[in-house]
Amino acid sequence: MFDCTEITTQVERKVIFPDRHVELPRLTQAPPGSEEWKRWTEKNWWMVDYSVFYTNKEEAKRLALELDQAYRRSVNDPLIPSIIEKLKALKTKDYCDMTPLEIWTRSAYQVVNYSGGLEADLAIRKKLGHYHGNILEAMCGQTSYFLDGPNRIVTALDYCKESLERYPYPKRRRILCDLNQVKEKTMLTIFQEAEFDVISICFGFKYPKHIVPLLREFRRILKPNGVLSFIENPYSSYAQCQRRKFSAKCMTDLLSRSEYQHVKIETLHVPYHDNEQQGAYYHVQAVK
Repeated sequence: MFDCTEITTQVERKVIFPDRHVELPRLTQAPPGSEEWKRWTEKNWWMVDYSVFYTNKEEAKRLALELDQAYRRSVNDPLIPSIIEKLKALKTKDYCDMTPLEIWTRSAYQVVNYSGGLEADLAIRKKLGHYHGNILEAMCGQTSYFLDGPNRIVTALDYCKESLERYPYPKRRRILCDLNQVKEKTMLTIFQEAEFDVISICFGFKYPKHIVPLLREFRRILKPNGVLSFIENPYSSYAQCQRRKFSAKCMTDLLSRSEYQHVKIETLHVPYHDNEQQGAYYHVQAVK
């Protein structure tokens, strides 16, 4: 079953650092700094470096107090193992162990606006500003590069609920949908054939699992002569989520395989002064 949900909630856009450190008791009677104390610390490092997602902080603090009280009663208190297991379940994952969705969700709390710099943001908005009609802003995160206008209807799509709740235009239609669901013979059933004039994807080319079926499905929901637009930067990505690298040849080959025409790739001028990535932004456009 294809899973898509329309988001109607809105959350205030502010930076929230999701990881919160909680002090846990050292369950050792060895004097601090002694060899036994050091051995315990090395073996139980997760208790020393213990952080939780901010929504779980109060629960973790409560459990830490229970653990301290149990240990003070007896080092063999039968409640200790169960409290430890509950604390382990609340502990944040190491970044390298997070799923792509968990990484993106964490970013949604920490990044209020596009983090690539004002110059890039303005250049992207200028480049995409000539698109009008019914527009799908796919893999949008919590950023929109399209202003409201009388000749423009924008639908936002992303797989992160927290990002869509922080999307800057809450009155627009916002669709929670993981595009990795699109495979051979699987359609974006929430959209009609030939529904959109433009599909825009900024910094999303590297991440979908099944890129050719997805490109073909985008083609299905584009109107005749509709435009598929990508903005990309080869040097910027979430490494844990990346499934391919951007290159002009790769883009051209994939779009041709997906039956698009008039593929055009151009450098997007971003007036950096001291940045080794100057000129690293690209605009890719293809026509149904």
